[in-house]
Amino acid sequence: MSSSSDALVAGSIPRLPTFGWHALRHSRRLPLPTVLDLPHRTLTTSGRAAIVLALRVLQVGPGDKVLVPTYHCPTMIAPVTACGATPVFFPITPSGDADIAWLERQDTRGVKAIVAVHYFGLPLHFAPLRAFCDARGIAMIEDCAHALFGECDGRPIGAWGDVAIASLTKFLPVQECGVLASRVLPVPALAGASRSFAHEVKSGIDMLEIGCRHGGLPPFGALLDGLFSLKRRLRRTQLTTATETIEAPPEDTQWLDAALIDTPPTTVSRWCIRASLRAAVIERRRANYQRLSALLADLPGAAPLVPDLPAGCAPYVFPLLSERADERYRALRASGLPLFRWDWLWPDTPHIPGDHGNLWSKQVFQLPCHQDLRDADLQCIAATVRQVCQTWPA
Repeated sequence: MSSSSDALVAGSIPRLPTFGWHALRHSRRLPLPTVLDLPHRTLTTSGRAAIVLALRVLQVGPGDKVLVPTYHCPTMIAPVTACGATPVFFPITPSGDADIAWLERQDTRGVKAIVAVHYFGLPLHFAPLRAFCDARGIAMIEDCAHALFGECDGRPIGAWGDVAIASLTKFLPVQECGVLASRVLPVPALAGASRSFAHEVKSGIDMLEIGCRHGGLPPFGALLDGLFSLKRRLRRTQLTTATETIEAPPEDTQWLDAALIDTPPTTVSRWCIRASLRAAVIERRRANYQRLSALLADLPGAAPLVPDLPAGCAPYVFPLLSERADERYRALRASGLPLFRWDWLWPDTPHIPGDHGNLWSKQVFQLPCHQDLRDADLQCIAATVRQVCQTWPA
């Protein structure tokens, strides 16, 4: 990758980590705890599959209610309805925490569980919510899809919930993988069939293809990338993976692939997780977040949602709060910059007075800050955002 931001275009920046020799270097000793440290755990194909399995562990089913935040990706809500339960939405505060005062005023009869989310990889304060749940006999699903590493309120990430889920594709260079884990409850092994040999091979090739495309496998990467480019031209297809695309769902999109719920992840994904789980993942993410915070500190009509990165966390993305959000978001997407926002909310998500969930769904842009971004990438991101903010002033 070029060392100059002038030589980069926004569309060349990977949204998620990519595989390369760099993923296998340095010490793997971690400076922060991870959800993968919890004593009971099983790997799944995705975070959404892990939520389904979490609901099973908690015996949530038809007739039950599950509290879910108004600020969400629909993949968080689909598992609730898939098991026959009813989602009940609660508001969030300006910090992203559950609005405990609002929850305490509600009739919680029939509520079996709550989904509590660490947004953007920045751990929230779950001690008050844990006390609320304990007082009412409500189980907590700690959603760590954005927070694979970290601590909050004196406990490791994932240890506040009765069960926890995480999404490893957001932090490590794998094509698929989530985890269901718990500090206290047994987690059953998956009963589905293993992936076919052909699928295993395709998964490995896709991982190599994306790594080569972003310069991660020198000196062989250029040759391999040429072969992969020829393959794409011959087949007239484009590689479509979570790393290279931003979900833009059409109407009636199915948010949950039922066939993959009980299926274990590929062998190559499990190997890659073991090989790439290392300290540099955390250190680079923190450094990239802080660099973006400095580069985007004085934007017109926009500001970092959390400018000062808390200690004890590894961020998933850099959240930027923007005015004139629709115009700016369209312009940034058109530039090819791999940002996204959670503006596809579950049908009938309510507007609750004082809630920040609906506000964030439009005005919070999630910018990449993962470990495979170089300073030239960060400068390109900042320059693109700055140009759009100046074109669409507040």
